[in-house]
Amino acid sequence: MFSIGAVSRQTGIDQSRLRKWESRYGFPTPTRLVSTARAYQEEDIRLIHEIARRIALGEKPGHVIPELLKRRTQGELSNETASSIGNQLTPAVKEAFVSVIKNDFKKLKQLLVANRRRITLQQFIEEFATPLSAAIGESWKEGLLPIYSEHLYTSVLESFLIKEVDSFVNSNPRVLLVTLAGEKHQLGLQMIQSVLFEQGISSFRTSSDLPVNEIVALSREINCVAVGISASMDNSPRLLSSELKTLRANLDDHISVWVGGRGIKTLPSLPAGIDTFVMLSELTEKAKKLVRESN
Repeated sequence: MFSIGAVSRQTGIDQSRLRKWESRYGFPTPTRLVSTARAYQEEDIRLIHEIARRIALGEKPGHVIPELLKRRTQGELSNETASSIGNQLTPAVKEAFVSVIKNDFKKLKQLLVANRRRITLQQFIEEFATPLSAAIGESWKEGLLPIYSEHLYTSVLESFLIKEVDSFVNSNPRVLLVTLAGEKHQLGLQMIQSVLFEQGISSFRTSSDLPVNEIVALSREINCVAVGISASMDNSPRLLSSELKTLRANLDDHISVWVGGRGIKTLPSLPAGIDTFVMLSELTEKAKKLVRESN
């Protein structure tokens, strides 16, 4: 706690002006001691320094002070929202979530390795990576994360999963994993590919989105048994439904079509001939069955 005299000396703002700001703008709002003397927090001093700097550059106190107070309130609300999101997670996932919020990606990498070691890759995807990714997406939507942090998180997790997949030896891809034209979110496909590889099912994941006709041509080229589509909330429901119908109509009859991702929640119903799976175990069992039947 700091006295008004100490704050004045540290910031260069007269005591009379500090009292005037308190009366007119509601800041700073010191604690009143038993002696009725004003006592200020370190955060108050930091903000007063910022106010003094901007006033020296020509701005008016009546503009600067309300703006900074609003920003501080929004920051407090953001912290509350982040805490609310984090509290819904298991302790292990919450620790990783906090590391992303803090942009501590070195810590995130360590946590990915530590949590992967104790469980299977499918469990890691279902119990750790999926809820963590959902929390990161929600935080970005709420404005708690800048877009670059969300992209860094995606890059770190994707690179980690690619290394995990490299530990499995597979060939002759039987499942094609792809996004429709205009869809840029592919982390979900990397998760699916990792789980399939662990189960001995080889897949081919494209590095970018493709038009429907190119997906059809590629499915024939690699002779796959299923095409897996990932769709995010960025998709137009009407366009997504139309493209899925077109894809199903043009693919060979023996090729199954699977779709997943948050985007399918926007659809009133899935087009005929297209499946989705609640659990990864359902997807892998279906893939195994299709591979057996095609051999």
